[in-house]
Amino acid sequence: MRLLRWHILSLSASLCFGVWALVPKAASPLLTAGTMQLLSMLGMIPAAGLLLLSRNALSGLNAPRGVFHAVATGVLGNCGNLAMLEALKRGGSAAIVYPLCGMFPLVTIVLARVWLQERLNLAQKMGCVLSLIAIYILSTGTDASSAAPASNVGVEKSVAPLVSAASSDRVLPAT
Repeated sequence: MRLLRWHILSLSASLCFGVWALVPKAASPLLTAGTMQLLSMLGMIPAAGLLLLSRNALSGLNAPRGVFHAVATGVLGNCGNLAMLEALKRGGSAAIVYPLCGMFPLVTIVLARVWLQERLNLAQKMGCVLSLIAIYILSTGTDASSAAPASNVGVEKSVAPLVSAASSDRVLPAT
């Protein structure tokens, strides 16, 4: 199989995210979640500077609307990252916190059904169900750091609506 450029970029992103995910757990006993988030944003400045210097920095078919969506993406991403860092700070195991936070595509799928009326085929539905089962299994084992059973009550309550919405054939009403 010949690797295409997007394969290499996707694998590079996966590698970066894998290392990126490990560093905050090491820092969580040393800093607050807010401090970690603030300092991590400083790491974005060099990349942002290079992007702003490009000739197409703020161009597009509808730049004002695009800027709004891009800023909203940044706000939501930072809020999610802050919640994840706080979960790690409060003793969450990286082996559970990261996979649980990594379930965000299921939220995207549900929202795509609501606002875009997108439908899933059977294989995609099965993938959603299997990923939810995997999260449940990860969250119900013994937490190796405490030798106490991990609680899965919150996972059960958050997973059930996603399973129902992702596997349903009906389009959900827009809210």
